[in-house]
Amino acid sequence: VWQYWWMFNKAPYLNLKAAIHSGGVSTGSDTFFLGHGQKDQAKDSLKPSEETIRQKIVPALVKALEGETNNDIATAGLIALAKIGDATSEEGESKFEELIRARLNDPVQEIRETAAVALGILSNPASITLLEQILTEHPDALSLLQEEGGINYRTRAFAAYGLGLVGYRTEDPKTRRGIVETLVGVLESPRMATRDVKVASLIAMGLVPLDVRETALEEDQVENPWDSRQAQVAYLVEFFEDDKSKDRGYLVRAHAPRSIAMLLEGASPEVRDAAVETLLKY
Repeated sequence: VWQYWWMFNKAPYLNLKAAIHSGGVSTGSDTFFLGHGQKDQAKDSLKPSEETIRQKIVPALVKALEGETNNDIATAGLIALAKIGDATSEEGESKFEELIRARLNDPVQEIRETAAVALGILSNPASITLLEQILTEHPDALSLLQEEGGINYRTRAFAAYGLGLVGYRTEDPKTRRGIVETLVGVLESPRMATRDVKVASLIAMGLVPLDVRETALEEDQVENPWDSRQAQVAYLVEFFEDDKSKDRGYLVRAHAPRSIAMLLEGASPEVRDAAVETLLKY
């Protein structure tokens, strides 16, 4: 129905952040008196200065998070700090990363999973190993999160989203390949059959475009899905078409076309043509 479509797709149309950060028409400004036909923009802007952000907003958010138990305040504070981001020290340490990481073993599940995706939004490379460990239920993550019977599938799913966000923002090809390799491992592991985790891994892969291979493969050369964009898209196409494997249910495979489409931007014509040819059959 229309309401659901609008809920998921309204952001590009409203473009609220751009409206806030650009100069708007305000009473008393030149534009206010020029009428609708004049497109000159007033200098007034609602965007806070960097000084205001660092000296007023960040301390207020940090203080609000200290010992905060209200779900809405804690989760909103975590996301806000992650979006603001902080400058790392010469050793690469991030104050925000430490603060967000500390909420991964919060008693409230909503706060734990929000902390996982907030680490992805913050996109500090130091978080990659931890997010991978949470996603794959590594013993170190089990110990850190103080989980005995296994890490909650929702936390693991949000860790996958976090990895996708880190991979989206990093410029390091090696880091992107490593993240894709981890996501493929989850998708291929029968031990990790939880649908939410696989769906999250599939969506996350669409956020991490690998470099396009510039040369043709040798006749006997085989690529892994994390070796090139061509191999990455080919893997997703094969995943989408595989209706035989019990570990690839249709509710999971249904998310593959969007990830494929996300990776086609900047891809070579042969990659796009092969993907389109496959999707047109359905």
